[in-house]
Amino acid sequence: MKNATNSSQALASCRCGESMVTAAKPLAARFICHCIFCQEFTGLPFSDVTAVRGRDLEQTRAGHISYAKWRRLPPNLSRGRCGKCNEPILEQSGSGPLTTYFVPTARFAAEVELPP
Repeated sequence: MKNATNSSQALASCRCGESMVTAAKPLAARFICHCIFCQEFTGLPFSDVTAVRGRDLEQTRAGHISYAKWRRLPPNLSRGRCGKCNEPILEQSGSGPLTTYFVPTARFAAEVELPP
């Protein structure tokens, strides 16, 4: 389920393993957010996400990620969950060369690979 692919990549997956993304290292940054949007999406009091530049992320098993309309979704952010286990797996902001992905930090295989 949550295994690193090699020393230059970090693999993230949902709990059931059906939705996966691979990010090139080094990863850009890590954020903690307490906004109502993140709380609603994760079901937690805060969201701990790792930012990945669009060119550095490959959606390995993107067919299982479902994007739904959220009542309180900022217009420039798409939020995806695994279609099987409903776990938050990927958020996307921007487009083209400015695309940034946010992956829940807990979905990565090893925290030592992540920014502080």
